[in-house]
Amino acid sequence: MFGLATISLLVVSAVIGANSLDLQRADLRQPQRLALSHAGDRLLTANQKSGSVSLIDLTTHKTIGEFRVGQSVTSLTTLPGDHFLLTDPIAHEVIEIALIDDQITVVEQIPVPAYPQRTAATLDGDVIYVSSLWPKQMTRLEKQANQWRETKRLTLPFAPRELLLLPERNVLIVADAFAGNLAALSTGDFEVQAINQFPAHNIQRMQPADDGESVALAHQMLSELAFTNENDIHWGMVMSNDIRWLAVDALVKQDADLYEGNRMHSIGEPGRGSGDPTSIAIATTDDYAVSMGATNQIAIGKDHAYGIWRVKVGQRPTDVIFSADQKLVYVADSLDDTISIVNVKRRQRIGTISLGPQRERTPEEKGEAIFYRGLSMEGWMSCHSCHTDGHANGLANDNLSDESYGAPKRVLSLLSQSDTAPYGWLGKSDTLQVQIHKSITQTMQGEDISAVEANHLASFLETLALPPPIDELQQTRDDAQVAAGKALFTELSCVGCHAPPTYTTPDVYDVGMHDKKGNEAFNPPSLRGVGHRGPYFHDRRCETLEEVIVGQKHQQPRDLSDNEQAALIAFLRSL
Repeated sequence: MFGLATISLLVVSAVIGANSLDLQRADLRQPQRLALSHAGDRLLTANQKSGSVSLIDLTTHKTIGEFRVGQSVTSLTTLPGDHFLLTDPIAHEVIEIALIDDQITVVEQIPVPAYPQRTAATLDGDVIYVSSLWPKQMTRLEKQANQWRETKRLTLPFAPRELLLLPERNVLIVADAFAGNLAALSTGDFEVQAINQFPAHNIQRMQPADDGESVALAHQMLSELAFTNENDIHWGMVMSNDIRWLAVDALVKQDADLYEGNRMHSIGEPGRGSGDPTSIAIATTDDYAVSMGATNQIAIGKDHAYGIWRVKVGQRPTDVIFSADQKLVYVADSLDDTISIVNVKRRQRIGTISLGPQRERTPEEKGEAIFYRGLSMEGWMSCHSCHTDGHANGLANDNLSDESYGAPKRVLSLLSQSDTAPYGWLGKSDTLQVQIHKSITQTMQGEDISAVEANHLASFLETLALPPPIDELQQTRDDAQVAAGKALFTELSCVGCHAPPTYTTPDVYDVGMHDKKGNEAFNPPSLRGVGHRGPYFHDRRCETLEEVIVGQKHQQPRDLSDNEQAALIAFLRSL
């Protein structure tokens, strides 16, 4: 179902074709990633909403074609000979396309583990690596006799997204999609060489720097020590948005000090936040560009020089790329369906390229735009800043959800939460709309949105669905063990607080814990999708489900055998 077969022959190597679309048709495209043709005179866009690729003539700055290649397209990787790799997280495929005479054809559709996000390729294009989000898996594919074969699959302890291949070091850097984990995989045996963590989340678009000695990336940092009041938000203490250069020598060493030899540029300043860095590009001239999705800007600066210049672009920029001569930056304005053209020297937007007319947005799509907007005071953050793509960053923050400061609590996932009211750790919000208004005015200290906008945002949140259970995606589910765990879940009265089908209840309970302000009664988070979450509890005291059941023995009325513990964990991972 999800392309999770064992190592095997995957796809025949034959040109399949692509549907050429009418450039005048009204649609939503949402460009996510950009790539240049080999000659540098064509720009390709990966369009998430329409599953298409737009082709732009950079001599005329006109869109000259659009081609439907999948159900959703979220990344673009360049291969030799004007071939490109795309990821389709709905069809669970990697797609190889070819650009020939201003036409795009689909060469191969390659089933991979579910929810592929990014690809990386060797210089000769014969080996590619794929990150798959919810299965927490990496896949290596090799081209043998002109056919792609999966040669190895690796499961990680975190959900991977961004990739950076460093061929001169024989290492692949893999970034956590939600938290601050960075893994180094050796390309020789495709095994984990090191996993390190630093206090970051929403890591985006890694680039080689310093002649391959450093990795540059954009990210956010959420502090649980700061209060979500005007002072701490204004000074960037609650949420900072940064560019960081990390030494490769540290990244490839287990338990390394990632701060040793690193440097950082903040892309926010008091009074001018810089919410949600979404991509980074670095030129050989030492110039860099960073897109800021929440503030509709890009930042331009120089690596080893002080000062960042902001340039206004379109709505929610998601990618930046330098032109072949590095005098221009092209920006994917995802919510405007345009490409902004920015002059690097003048630090000015000098034009836009339309990908085509847009249709009217649905209430849910209007809510999506609000979700990614910099709603906070001074634009330091959006809803997405803590709830990455609707999920959670695994971190804690201190806000007024418990009507006090001094008791930071873990950020909750928003996936499949529309039927789990009340909301918040203390269960003080009866509807999504009430929680939305509180989050904007109390957590983000922003100007409140209208009731209509709150309804749109709630409609969008209602569309956020959970992926299938983790063991189903990893093909490790044991049905007999799950059944035993389900029976045990009822026997131990876990259903008292976590009642199916939502696996929560609307009350608050004293479960033997308290926060730093003395609160002892908490509303139980839904256990649906609990295998995709972690750490656990309001204070993040347990990293894994094993720690919850075996170490914490959470609310267990009796001691459990090893087999019972394993069965209960298997059941939780099946939800």
